[in-house]
Amino acid sequence: MRLFFTSLATLATGVAYAETPQELAQQADSYFERGDCPSAIPLYRQAFEENPADFVSASLLTRCLVNVGTDDQAALASAQRAAEFPSERANRLLDQAVLYTRLGDHDHALTALDQAVRASGATFRMAGDNLERNEALAPLRSDPRYEAILAYAYGPGYEPAAERGFSPDKVRRGVELILNTVTTRSPNAYRYFTPAQWRARADQIIARAPELDEASYFFELVSLIGMNGDIHTSIFPSATSSFLNTTLPVRFFRFSDGLYIRAANPEHRNLVGARVVRIGTFDVEEGWDELTRRFPGENPTMASAALCFYLLHPEFAHAQGWTSTATTVPLTLRLANGRTLRTSVRADQVGRYFSSSESAQWLNQQEGFVDAAPWGNARTPLWMTNRDRNYWYQLLPDRSAIYFAFNLPRDDENVVYDDFVLEVVHAMRTSGAHRLVIDLRNNPGGWGFMAGALTHAILGDPELNQPGRIVVLTSRATQSAGTIIAAALERDTNAVFVGEPTGDAPNLFNAPVGNHVTWAVPGAPVVFRFSSLMEQESVSTDTRNAIYPDAPVWMSFADYAAGRDPVLERALSMTDEEAQAFLRDPGGRALPWYAHWQRPSQAPAFPNGELPRRYY
Repeated sequence: MRLFFTSLATLATGVAYAETPQELAQQADSYFERGDCPSAIPLYRQAFEENPADFVSASLLTRCLVNVGTDDQAALASAQRAAEFPSERANRLLDQAVLYTRLGDHDHALTALDQAVRASGATFRMAGDNLERNEALAPLRSDPRYEAILAYAYGPGYEPAAERGFSPDKVRRGVELILNTVTTRSPNAYRYFTPAQWRARADQIIARAPELDEASYFFELVSLIGMNGDIHTSIFPSATSSFLNTTLPVRFFRFSDGLYIRAANPEHRNLVGARVVRIGTFDVEEGWDELTRRFPGENPTMASAALCFYLLHPEFAHAQGWTSTATTVPLTLRLANGRTLRTSVRADQVGRYFSSSESAQWLNQQEGFVDAAPWGNARTPLWMTNRDRNYWYQLLPDRSAIYFAFNLPRDDENVVYDDFVLEVVHAMRTSGAHRLVIDLRNNPGGWGFMAGALTHAILGDPELNQPGRIVVLTSRATQSAGTIIAAALERDTNAVFVGEPTGDAPNLFNAPVGNHVTWAVPGAPVVFRFSSLMEQESVSTDTRNAIYPDAPVWMSFADYAAGRDPVLERALSMTDEEAQAFLRDPGGRALPWYAHWQRPSQAPAFPNGELPRRYY
């Protein structure tokens, strides 16, 4: 989105006034970001008429006209003009398909839809799953031409709707499709497992085919695709699936002292704060590490986060053989008073597979749930406040520090990010604060390029860019663009790190602008997506599975429930001498900035837990 600057006339009168196409577009953007399409439409139309090269205005004008839905002919004309720009062609052809469908012209709708899918290309291919979720296209589904378009979009694993569903004889085909696709298309599928290990795991699943059902087949595929160690390569139920649509009415979280129920719906509020000892026949403490190896992620923190989500689905426990049913999960709990409670929890929270993902994998609040943490009162720690804001900061005068929460790398509608970063650095200079604490613990991804403004602002202030003055907080939720930002700070500044390892590696897998190829899996209503490139944010020889903290701090359940933040406290209490020591090699020599990735604290992140041979 373009930057928006309010004109002086607007500030003085409250009336939008613009003389140039750029100002018109910027004002339209401000309306669009607030969801006010009726106000944005005339501004976008005028901006595009005066500047026919402005493909952004052309595209957003079309989106607004489609969303408002009062003049489909005008929207269609706009979509046709916007589709002339190569970067907009695929999405604007999809808009045309929707509009032709609304107008009852199915022939033109199907032609536009076919062109949209093919224009999206091999890398940006629109997934059939996305098409089937688009209810605006529902009137086309009975046409054989629509089926042919789906077949192209879903890829080589496509099965017609009448033939979908699980059957053991399809397991081999599904396993082989995933194995061959991921190991040949991933930038480095053998980072963590050898070809022989991939083959052995695939053969194990194929051998189990006669005893599998739809859900157990799905979770076997989860364990296979997880061997790629990549948060962007994943598998999930398709739009048409009828399983994994309910979850347990609780939220698990793996704290430093065990797996706890940290939140639950009001009916199960008595379980909040209980430590989970057993799930069915599964002994949590004895079996957790083995479970993370069976359902691997890029590192143990990522795997633990994912498991807390899988555990919400009773089909997962049943697929592992821990329970006798796929609807109810027996739990053995240790209560705060030391007593043991044995109970059963039934899946009754209706919602699609991803609906509970963030509140399960990370410490996000689930609406309507009773949470162990003091959300929303005076004891709420800083990192749990303002979670709806993309970025914000606060001066901590008693600690001579500025706390900067970077929750989501996307422009905030109220504060332009580049200006905000400069404001934070200016506040460091004028407030007398000694330390800048950059909190990435709630940053699961977005626009990685936003790291640039932050590192450039820090590098522009040599006094700030000193060991001990910048501390970065990370967690298992620091993923994707969150990790890219962490890697940029590690690579370009003298920052040190506190908290948990990041959720993925600094050299991570992704796809162009996050547009992943997504294909169907034969044998079950599930789809998988795979990464096609490496986001190289560190040197090419950096084989770490995460950025590890220089000062590891793992939050206990007691800390969480009491509203304590030991991670922030450790960052604020660190001395400059400690920070300087973190940036030295094992012999005590100061590391050059380009070798920070080889500092001693990073040893656990490398294969075999050893630092690589020094090359500087």
